[in-house]
Amino acid sequence: MKTPLVEGQRIHYNFVRPHRALEGQIPAERAGVGVEGENKWLELLRRSLDP
Repeated sequence: MKTPLVEGQRIHYNFVRPHRALEGQIPAERAGVGVEGENKWLELLRRSLDP
């Protein structure tokens, strides 16, 4: 199912939420696609709006 809510949860899980199994890293960081900054949601929004 692809709805805005489900997509938002997927983004949060992969790009914002630290995981204990990954020693506090987020999955994107482990994959080498880190999101810098204190507010990761805001940084993701900024990236999505860059042409």
